[in-house]
Amino acid sequence: MYSFLKIFFRNVLRNKTFTFLNIIGLAIGMASFILIMLWVTDELSYDKFNINADRIFRINYYIRVNGREGTWPYCPAPLASTLLQDYPEVERSVRLRNYGKVIVKYDNISYTEYDISYADSTIFGVFTIPVINGNPETALAAPNTVAISESTAKKYFGNEDPVGKVLRFDNTNDYRVTAVFRDLPEASHFHLKLIASLYSFNEYKDALWLNNNFFTYVLLKKNSDPVAFGQKMPELISRYVAPQAVKALGASWESILEKGTLLRFSIQKLTDIHLDPDVYSGFGPGGDIRYVYIFILVAVFLILLACINFINLSTAKSATRLKDVGIRKLFGVQRPVLSFHFLLESAFTVIAAYILAMVFTEVSLPYFNILTEKKLAINYFDIKFLGEVAGLILVISLLAGSYPALYLSSFKPISVLKGDMVTGRRKTVFRSILVISQFAISLILLSSVMILKRQMNYIQEKNLGYNKENLLIINNCNLLDKNRLNFKNQIKGNPQIISITQSGYLPSPSDRNQGSIWRDGIISNDPLLFTHFYIDSGYLRTFGIKVVEGRGFSSQYSTDSSAVIINQTAVKKLGWKEPIGKKIGTLLTSENKSGKLVPDVYTIIGVVEDFSFSSLHMPVEALAMYLKRSDDMIICRTRKDTDIPELLNLLKSKWTENAPGQPFEYDFIDECLRRQYKGEIRLGWILGIFTGLAFFVSCLGLFGLALFTAEQKKKEIGLRRVNGSSITRIIWSLAADFAKLILIASVIACPVSYFLMSRWLENFAYRISIPLWIFAATTLLSFFLALVTIIYQSYRAATANPVDTLRSE
Repeated sequence: MYSFLKIFFRNVLRNKTFTFLNIIGLAIGMASFILIMLWVTDELSYDKFNINADRIFRINYYIRVNGREGTWPYCPAPLASTLLQDYPEVERSVRLRNYGKVIVKYDNISYTEYDISYADSTIFGVFTIPVINGNPETALAAPNTVAISESTAKKYFGNEDPVGKVLRFDNTNDYRVTAVFRDLPEASHFHLKLIASLYSFNEYKDALWLNNNFFTYVLLKKNSDPVAFGQKMPELISRYVAPQAVKALGASWESILEKGTLLRFSIQKLTDIHLDPDVYSGFGPGGDIRYVYIFILVAVFLILLACINFINLSTAKSATRLKDVGIRKLFGVQRPVLSFHFLLESAFTVIAAYILAMVFTEVSLPYFNILTEKKLAINYFDIKFLGEVAGLILVISLLAGSYPALYLSSFKPISVLKGDMVTGRRKTVFRSILVISQFAISLILLSSVMILKRQMNYIQEKNLGYNKENLLIINNCNLLDKNRLNFKNQIKGNPQIISITQSGYLPSPSDRNQGSIWRDGIISNDPLLFTHFYIDSGYLRTFGIKVVEGRGFSSQYSTDSSAVIINQTAVKKLGWKEPIGKKIGTLLTSENKSGKLVPDVYTIIGVVEDFSFSSLHMPVEALAMYLKRSDDMIICRTRKDTDIPELLNLLKSKWTENAPGQPFEYDFIDECLRRQYKGEIRLGWILGIFTGLAFFVSCLGLFGLALFTAEQKKKEIGLRRVNGSSITRIIWSLAADFAKLILIASVIACPVSYFLMSRWLENFAYRISIPLWIFAATTLLSFFLALVTIIYQSYRAATANPVDTLRSE
């Protein structure tokens, strides 16, 4: 072992540059792999903190009505108790209901709370939410009670005992604090800070199966079969939903199904919720399992690139080891022993690279956390982590070291000592394949990133059907109460404000109300699913939404309270060529105590041009807008040259005057839209960074092959110089070989990238067409980087003194 270590360190000192490049390449690949896998592990860990995570399932509801379909997590109120009653495998059930944000006031200090939900008292028995103060069994058993998180308790009450204290919600209802629970982990699909009693509203005892407002979860008993349980879900439709639908619509269930209607309950494992992009999590944006797969591939690619780089650099400098190999073989050292020694050298290099990789990781981790908006960390004392480190080092040592070990130990001692470098066509082809693989992977990543960024830019710049610029939102306007009109009149007179509107329904992430409508205001078995907005007479003007038929709402018409404005998609769905004056029926305010649906009837007075009011992943849906009060937000269109800070100070002073002690909060429509695609934009940046690192590692590998080629052809170059070849011609002859490899790599990479990105773009209803110039640009960029990489080494080889090169001849 002593002699081995002595030889190893001699080779390191003799080849400092190659050792440095090897370690740097492997360190970058390993650090990138570790960072990506930290992110992947975190994404895959969501909701696993629940002790019974493998037995908790959410019930989803698939609905197809008149061609519009989707799966939602919203279910009827009686579903939870029915599952507990009818299915013996259900141990517990719980419902959650979101009513939006709440203004919570205590001791004359108000806060806007977004992470609040109303739940059954069984929530602490289904989810692992440790209660540290209070009784979890009875905490939410009574109306107007609330459990709060540890951090929320600290925020409101400091070091005081919060149990028994009273919080006022929205300046109207008092809720008594009955329990304090530990803050939920970050890796949870909901991040509730306040959990109020669901029994505070009569909706909890609603027996109607046709209203879907509740998130419903079940805890199955141990040893229950989830698959068998899930297969029982369809019978709920025929047993409970169908009878109520038949009575409400006055039609047979068969005739309803003949119209293409399909309803189906299904179960979803708790740990699958976060990464399912096809079902809204219900508690803010979730993840996407497809991106997890993409980043796992990127991590594997980076490790492969680093290993290829190591192989190329090792074989490139193999000529300096040949005599050492030949002498050791002559002295009886067997090939397996030589291979083991070379593998051991690779392992030492990998360990050194790993140490450097951890330095890179620790330095970059804070910035990576900012970019990913996570709190990733490494526990160096975790046994699992230590095992993963050992496995990573072993795998990379074998991947990176096997070929150099076999290659170097394969030379015949007589040929080596005679000075003949055994290369062979197969070995040259193998190294070429490695370089082609490197650049094919890099080109796929680079072209994919360019297409991704182009799509994100397209989304942000697309004409949405309204003017998104210069729109200021004032939130929580319901807190103005009786001073609402006074506040509006005060700010309306400001010369910096062109127009204002008040509504909680925005063409950006905001409230949504979806429900059925019927043609001619007559209930039938042929409903249409519409999105409903409540707006005022200034809404269309403030947003710049174009009326293409009829008119908008106006205070001059008293009948507008029973009027409706629809969009062009709604006209197509209704199938009317002349919609103005026709009627539609909805269930916006109708009671359904008798079981027979009695619709609210509205007359169509206008049609607006289609505008985007949801994600561009989805096409524009049918929309109906009603002249109804919605106090949540006031939206102001400001002049382009408005001094925004000055205007905000003025608005805040008017707010304080009309809503003393209440929080003044504002936002901008364009910022809301940017946040809507923030996750995808962020992932694009991450992918771009790792793509850059992949190119850097690929160039290191190319440098290694250039060095190997120069070493192999140094006598040929010397002869050419003696025979009068110019330096430029020699450099080009060396570079041409690499140009061919990159061209082959681009031929492989371009179709693969086109296919992959075409599939990704299918997730967007509005998307770019993939321009072919992107593939030409990435290929040219690769050529440029390759030339820059190899010109230095080619120049050194071409300018070497041919006398020194040919001296041995």
